[in-house]
Amino acid sequence: MALPMTEYPLTEIYVHTLKKNVDFRPFLVKEEKLLVLASESGDVTDMVKASQQVVTNCSFGKVKGDQIPIFDMQNIFINLRKISVGDTVEASFKCGHCDERTTINIDLNRFELKQDENHSPLIKISDTLSVEMRYPQTEELKEMAGTETHAEIYSVAAACIDKIYMEDEVYESEETSVEERLEFIENMTSDGFENIRQFFETMPVMENSIEFQCQNCGKINYAFMNGYLDFFV
Repeated sequence: MALPMTEYPLTEIYVHTLKKNVDFRPFLVKEEKLLVLASESGDVTDMVKASQQVVTNCSFGKVKGDQIPIFDMQNIFINLRKISVGDTVEASFKCGHCDERTTINIDLNRFELKQDENHSPLIKISDTLSVEMRYPQTEELKEMAGTETHAEIYSVAAACIDKIYMEDEVYESEETSVEERLEFIENMTSDGFENIRQFFETMPVMENSIEFQCQNCGKINYAFMNGYLDFFV
C-alpha cells in the first residue's frame, strides 16, 4: 500500500525569459537536503548546481535552472525561499570602518529587478552591421566572472550571439558555429567589442540596497546584495 503524499500550494512566479507566470511549488525536504549539502561543501559550483536543480524541480521541469540567465535565477530563487522558508533571512556584512562583521535580518521583499535604461540586446557595431545577443546562462556568467583572461570573455560573448544582421542578411546562431562567431568577434574593432561588453555589464540584476550599523564600532555602512548564494538555505 502506497503512503500518502503531502499536498502543497502552488505559487505563480514571473519568469522574464519566458515572459509569463509559471507555477512553482515550495522547497521540499529533498530540495533542502540538496541546498544544505551544497552549502556545507563551501563550493560555489556546488551551490549554483543545487540552486539550478531546485528551480527545475520546483517548476515541475517547466523552467530549466541551467538554461536561464542569472537575474531569472535570482528572482525565482528569492521567491522560492520566501514561500518555502520565510520573507527574511540573516546575512553577515563586513564593516567598512573596522572590518568586523555584523549580522542583520534582510527583508527579501526589498529585492527589485534593476534595469539600465540604455541596455538593449540589439547592438549596433557599424552602420551596416548589428548583433542581437541572448543573456548568458548562470554557468556562462560564472565562467565570465571567474576568468582572469580575455579569452574566456570572448568565448562567452561568441556563445551568446543570437543573430548577426549585415545589411539585408540575417545569420542565425543555429546556422553558425561558436568558432565562427569567435572569429567574427576577433575581427571587430575595439570600439565594436566594447558595445558588446556593455551589454553584459548592464544586464538586469535583482538588487537590494542595505544600510546597517556596525555592532562593533557603531558606524553606518551601506552595501548592495545582488546574488542569492548568501541566503542559500
